[in-house]
Amino acid sequence: MQKLKVAIVGAGGISDSHAAGWLQSGLAEITGVVDIRIQAAEAKAAQWGVGSAAYASLAELLAVARPDIVDICTPEHVHAGPALAAVSAGIPVFSEKILASSLSDGLKMVEAASQSGVWNGINYNYHFFPSLRLLKEAVDSQRDGSLRFLCVNTHSFCFHHLLEAVLWLSGMPEMVSAQGTQRDWPDGFREKFRIADDMIYIPGPAMTARLEFPSGLVCSLAASYQQGLDFLPFSVNAVFESGRVFGIRGLNWSGDMVGYAGWLPDGPNLAAEKWSQPERDNGLSFRQSIGSAAEALLAGGPPESTWESGWHGMLVDHGLWKSGVSGQPVDIRSLRQEVE
Repeated sequence: MQKLKVAIVGAGGISDSHAAGWLQSGLAEITGVVDIRIQAAEAKAAQWGVGSAAYASLAELLAVARPDIVDICTPEHVHAGPALAAVSAGIPVFSEKILASSLSDGLKMVEAASQSGVWNGINYNYHFFPSLRLLKEAVDSQRDGSLRFLCVNTHSFCFHHLLEAVLWLSGMPEMVSAQGTQRDWPDGFREKFRIADDMIYIPGPAMTARLEFPSGLVCSLAASYQQGLDFLPFSVNAVFESGRVFGIRGLNWSGDMVGYAGWLPDGPNLAAEKWSQPERDNGLSFRQSIGSAAEALLAGGPPESTWESGWHGMLVDHGLWKSGVSGQPVDIRSLRQEVE
């Protein structure tokens, strides 16, 4: 079987996790590396065994080669440029989250992909943690009825992942409200994460939110950067129509992202049963997410998460920010019409 030819744009730290995902899938090979820091691109090209296939821009690469997919691993504010360039050339794109650094850039990406029909995906890799996968299966099976209440607690660095995971589980909310949405970022964060001022992205010391869904589901979402990332990256209690509660806890960022997932109060650890491999750190979700994207592209089907789902996450994030600023609930349907 011919392997997918992958061009990676961005030679920073996250590119190593992406490269490992493509290579370990057995379905792809890296054929080019792009970074404005050409020496960084050359170093990664050598590391990944693609010799001299290093370029200072995507335009330079496309002038001499046509990859099967462009994987964007640049900082958030440099997602839109290479993504739009690849789409305009008719090349599928897989992008690191979040979709873009501003609502306007994210919307441009979604519209461009829709108009061209080009395959597009985004790396919301938390879908592939065993705990969230099991919760998704419980929601979709309807064996315990519909989901009625979600209580989510997350470290601020994981907030955008957990917000998107709530939408993955439940669809788009109707109304959102929030408090404490100001960033209050430490020194240096604003330069590193050049996110538009009307987005939360990484909440401050104490953010709380309420999301209300058409199904009647209510989600309570709390985030703080003051809690320890290692001992509590996130936890979830999901209450079903039957009255049963599915819990996710016991995660450790640097040591065990399998943790516990099961029916409370004393159900067996379904996550441990599902994941029997020795790899248990954050990398396991990257391998699964990117391997799944390779399989989807080869099969001609959609990936787990598309740019549209990434845009939905940005829109709800903006709605929460707006509620925090105004002190009033925000109607997501009206907000969507206003933004689009």
